[in-house]
Amino acid sequence: MRYYYCSKTYDAQHKFEFEHDRPSEQTHQFGSLFVCASDSGAFRQNAFFFDFQNASTFWILGGTGIVLDGGGTLDGTGQAWWDALPSNSTLQRPIILTVFEGTDVTVRHINEVNSPFWFNLVSAAVVIVHIRHVILCPAGVR
Repeated sequence: MRYYYCSKTYDAQHKFEFEHDRPSEQTHQFGSLFVCASDSGAFRQNAFFFDFQNASTFWILGGTGIVLDGGGTLDGTGQAWWDALPSNSTLQRPIILTVFEGTDVTVRHINEVNSPFWFNLVSAAVVIVHIRHVILCPAGVR
């Protein structure tokens, strides 16, 4: 099964997950811009939380035989989070993309920019392949 997310900007004010009922053999063709929430209050209401190092994430990808492909960009709006950190030492900054309980997952031709924390987390997953997966942190960003 193939899903297309093209020519649109997604604003992460709500949970964004590709793992409903642990799907099998799905391709998510992602040619869009996914902009993560820079509002920490909105994020906390819609985040996925992990016990590991008190981590949280914007987006979960899981299942078996899943492919995330297409040249799209995941923008973590990191600078807003880094600017807020000095005045809020308990601020929980999010990870852009987490592969959780995935098997044979491929992330291909995806760009990630401006992460507020880590760019990726892989948890309880096996055989995760990254192909032409570009991660950028612009000069001058903390």
